[in-house]
Amino acid sequence: MIAYLAIFRYDDLDERGGNVKAIYDKNKQVQYLKERLEIFLEVLEAIDEETADLEDIDRLIQMIDDIEEKLEQFKHRYEEE
Repeated sequence: MIAYLAIFRYDDLDERGGNVKAIYDKNKQVQYLKERLEIFLEVLEAIDEETADLEDIDRLIQMIDDIEEKLEQFKHRYEEE
């Protein structure tokens, strides 16, 4: 189930799959992080604890790592200003 829900890597991709510009607006950065956390929670809720396997757990860890990476990018941009 998790493979279906989280098959995409949800970084800076637009609807067509192309890269978009970096986000510098702090409100948009917060919104971006909120959306990614919502996706994570949806995937977490969809996991059946009886059938979850190592791949499912690894994907959850990857999602958290991706969010952390994006947070660090935003932090770095903030420090540059």
